Amino acid sequence: MVSPDLVSPDLVMVSPDLVDGFCAWLLRRGFSRQTIRMHLSNVSHFNEHLVRQRTVTGQLLCSTDVAEFFAAYPSWCRCRRSLRAHLLRVRHSVSRFVKYLGEMGLFDPLLEREIHQPLLDAYLAWMARYQHAAAGTLELRAQYLTAFLRWLGTEATPQGLATLTPDAVEAFFLAYAQKVGAAARRSMQSTLRTFFRFCLYQGHIVSGRGAQGVGSNLVRAWGRAWGQIFILDNSG
Repeated sequence: MVSPDLVSPDLVMVSPDLVDGFCAWLLRRGFSRQTIRMHLSNVSHFNEHLVRQRTVTGQLLCSTDVAEFFAAYPSWCRCRRSLRAHLLRVRHSVSRFVKYLGEMGLFDPLLEREIHQPLLDAYLAWMARYQHAAAGTLELRAQYLTAFLRWLGTEATPQGLATLTPDAVEAFFLAYAQKVGAAARRSMQSTLRTFFRFCLYQGHIVSGRGAQGVGSNLVRAWGRAWGQIFILDNSG
């Protein structure tokens, strides 16, 4: 294990093994302990961005993650000196960290992440942490939620969810229900129920009346959808 005096306490999201590995990687390349501490301090800003995005620990990162960080970081950077010089130092440190992640198989520069991926990853992390969902459950939830998020298209973001209506949810569910069996319908219903609970928890949607009141109107939307599905199931 690398000496604790090298490890930045800000790297709370990165696993201890990964931090140790990065420190050892830098030591093998002849970096001084002071330089390593500087790199860790700079990388902690990238880590803070990943925490804000609710990125899952161990998730495969890509060039989009780095680009989004440098697009967002200047707006919340607390550096009191030259911002330009600070950004150059951070960019240099992040490039070192990315090279290390690439060697560890945790970074793919050619990967193109779908627009809904951060939302899906955050939901699955919430399910694992707060709902104690098993691996098999998480795999199924990911499968069903991906279908819904792809249906939302470019609206499958925290900002897009703020404008989502119960009528839209009902329309999706009715269209989906006519293509699948009862078991798949129940799985989708369960997935969306927990997904909207997650969205309320995160503040992506709000309770109340009106277009944004997905939370309080969701039961009504489900009731209408299931009522029509019952008619379809018993029409023959």
